[in-house]
Amino acid sequence: MDTHHPYYPAPAYQREVLGESLPYREIKRINDEFGNPVDFIQQVERDTVDEGDLETLRGLYAAEVRAVDDQLSVLLDRLERLGIRDETLIIVTADHGENLGETDAYGRRRMGHIDSMSDALLQVPLVVAHPELEGDPVTEWASLTGLCDLFEAVASGESPVLFGDGTHTR
Repeated sequence: MDTHHPYYPAPAYQREVLGESLPYREIKRINDEFGNPVDFIQQVERDTVDEGDLETLRGLYAAEVRAVDDQLSVLLDRLERLGIRDETLIIVTADHGENLGETDAYGRRRMGHIDSMSDALLQVPLVVAHPELEGDPVTEWASLTGLCDLFEAVASGESPVLFGDGTHTR
């Protein structure tokens, strides 16, 4: 849930992404003013969106993502220390992305993940990691609609291959 609104990353991640650590009151103000989708839509309609504050909100979100990345590193390091990394398959994905003031498919600027259809919502990470898999990133789009099939293939010991068009093979 760390990458869901409200965004309150630890000061170290704020400094890494924003170049500074913001006071709690400022982070709360930005979350309150920009994080609520309905309030954001009203600001867009009134043409009162403060683009600087919006960039700060995006930075807070990015800092939350960095914190999650570090937690995944902790998990992988722990598996390595326990000597079970070589027998552990890691799959990481998300249920949705997040609008952070981008324009959706209907030409509307949106916040959050409700009442919208946009690349920001639809593009989510899919990381499949195992020591026997090559480490090269796949640059094609894959569909998460096959995720149940991916789970079944992994659980049965088969080796799934996902393709950008959403189809898959075993």
